[in-house]
Amino acid sequence: HSIDFTNYPVDDYSVFFMRPGQVHQLTLQQGSEGYLIQFNREFYAPKEETVNFVLRKVSNKNYCSLSVENFRKFSSQLSFIFEEYTQKKDRYKEAIK
Repeated sequence: HSIDFTNYPVDDYSVFFMRPGQVHQLTLQQGSEGYLIQFNREFYAPKEETVNFVLRKVSNKNYCSLSVENFRKFSSQLSFIFEEYTQKKDRYKEAIK
């Protein structure tokens, strides 16, 4: 995976973060699985200072290799987000945030 012309390995339990304006190229092997989530600028730049601080801290990295346990926790949250987004029940956007 190349982000802003820097190459990163695509391994099990890897997570990539991209900010608006970055360019990337992703080449996967057959059978690869994962999530791709895109947030709009409104979501990415929230007004709540605590959330804004956390996003700024995370967004200075493009690549993170997680432990199996941490990846399972992260994957569980992504599954929740995917379910909320696909079902689109009342106030699903607030639930995702």
